[in-house]
Amino acid sequence: MARPNKPTDLDETLWGTTVRDEIATIHPRLVLPGTAVPVEAGDLQAVDLELLAAQAVLDADERSTSTGGRFSVVDLCAGASRAISRTGLVAERTIGCGTAALLRA
Repeated sequence: MARPNKPTDLDETLWGTTVRDEIATIHPRLVLPGTAVPVEAGDLQAVDLELLAAQAVLDADERSTSTGGRFSVVDLCAGASRAISRTGLVAERTIGCGTAALLRA
C-alpha cells in the first residue's frame, strides 16, 4: 500500500497480525467469528440519484483533505461506493469502480 513516509521494510502481514493481537488484548470478543446476518436488499427505485451523487462528492471532498483539497477519480469512486453502501442496495461485485453500472441496472 502506498503511503507517505511508510517504512520500506514494513511487513504488512506482520503489521496486520500485530494490530489484531492488540485488539484481542483490549477486547477478546472483538476477534471472535460473528454470526451471519441476513441481508435485505434495498429498493433501487427508492434511491434519490441526486442525493446519492451529492453524498459521493461530499465524501470525495472529505477524503481530499489529506492531499490539500485536490480530489481524484479514485476519491470519487470511493465516495460513490460508500454512498451506495449506505443505501442497502445489493448487487454482484464488479472489478474497479462499477457503481455506475449498478445504478443503470
